[in-house]
Amino acid sequence: MVALVALAGLPCADAQQTAGIARIGYVGTDLDRGPRLLMEAFLRGLRELGYVDGRSVKIEYRDAAGKLERLPALADELVALKVDVIFAPGTQHVQAARQATTTIPIVFADVDDPVARGFVASLARPGGNITGLANLNTDLIGKWLELLKRRRVAELAAKNRLPATYPMAEFVDAGGFMSYSPNIADNFRRAAGYVDKILKGARPADLPVEQSSKFELVINLKTANALGLTIPPSLSQRADRVIE
Repeated sequence: MVALVALAGLPCADAQQTAGIARIGYVGTDLDRGPRLLMEAFLRGLRELGYVDGRSVKIEYRDAAGKLERLPALADELVALKVDVIFAPGTQHVQAARQATTTIPIVFADVDDPVARGFVASLARPGGNITGLANLNTDLIGKWLELLKRRRVAELAAKNRLPATYPMAEFVDAGGFMSYSPNIADNFRRAAGYVDKILKGARPADLPVEQSSKFELVINLKTANALGLTIPPSLSQRADRVIE
């Protein structure tokens, strides 16, 4: 379980162990639940680059525990600690961190359109203290429609039973029919690379925003059966994961 570090300070032994090493602020939501796998992907990315929490780097966790209204205060805490970089994975986390600081570098891993949201000036030249990885959910609508055309869409639509294709695999895990989406865990792992570059002196303004490079097709056979759908072998073979 993720233990949140109190503002009162670290015990003496820990303070001696972590003195002089870089500190990463991690502001998240429900870190001990679903996003736990994403957090572990970020930590794995750091380990691949030689960073070990408590030894070569210190990670300050701040968890909103499902209460998004707490995010601004948590971001303020990280700024008060003068961390070297803030990892704010998603849109709401970035918004909170952005309000808290315009100088401490902020890295994100799962923002749909950072330019439209005003986080960066452009993908190629962010221009401020924020950079990271953008997902492509808004660009995948055509792909979802292509996948749906492979089903008895007309018949199902006539029966008001048109299957839904979702932008995130979590919806399919919860009973949705199908998703084709970026592999967000891979984004979290790759975000560690941004943190590494920043800790080595790079400026977020000069680090282009990257886009998702891995995508997942997930199909829920239980839902397909409930809808009376037969999944073509050619499609099921393409799936990265099939829920039976």
